[in-house]
Amino acid sequence: MLYPVFPLVGGIIAVLFVWLLGLRRFTVSGLVFGALAILFSLVVQDLLQDLPLLIALRSELAGVTSVEEVQRVVREFLEGIGLAGVIGLCLWTGFVAGVVQTGFKYLFISIVLWKSYRGALSLGLSFGFTEAVIVAALALLLASILASETTPLWMATLSGMVAAFERFSATLFHVGTSLYIAHTANQGAALRGVLAVTAIHGSIDTAAAIYQVGQAYQAVNTTIALAAAGTAIVATLLTGLYLTLKYRRKVLEEA
Repeated sequence: MLYPVFPLVGGIIAVLFVWLLGLRRFTVSGLVFGALAILFSLVVQDLLQDLPLLIALRSELAGVTSVEEVQRVVREFLEGIGLAGVIGLCLWTGFVAGVVQTGFKYLFISIVLWKSYRGALSLGLSFGFTEAVIVAALALLLASILASETTPLWMATLSGMVAAFERFSATLFHVGTSLYIAHTANQGAALRGVLAVTAIHGSIDTAAAIYQVGQAYQAVNTTIALAAAGTAIVATLLTGLYLTLKYRRKVLEEA
């Protein structure tokens, strides 16, 4: 039951890191709408991401009630469409997340928060931290379901540390991309900002989806899956660090 704590720790460390950068003045509206943005995003993107499988497997899944049976049907489908088909599904999954999450960020930042840098900082931090809380809660739920299965302590700790680092990187990514969206909106180049963030986010989430499919269904070679996961985490961290540090002064000047 130790693992679910780590994603939350990653989110908390990200908040402390932002605080240490001197970014300490937040807006209540930004924090509230950041939490709402991730909740709306997850609902919409989950519906859209599952659409191809639901359409393709509508007859096979009819009447299926057990999780094991669903996994079997999906695994057989993935084996049947080959690597190219699996990559195509991962691209769909990744870019749906990129479009939906970037879209909600832009709507709230530009319309509700008036393109404010402080508002964007608050929204991005709340967005990322709320997602970390959700990931931790889902991990706790899964751990309770699989309570009978034992995992060596060293393996659980290592996996947890990776999860914490991933959530730290993701939270920082949401902060940085929110600031970039606010900046491009203020420069009259909102479309450029939205397209750039969508492309980066979609590419990162595509790599993450490749890893998840490889881990859950063995539909991708283990080496490729691990390389995709590593690439996704590093790209997330570097993007978040770069954009947060680049627009840090904008936030401080506005405050």
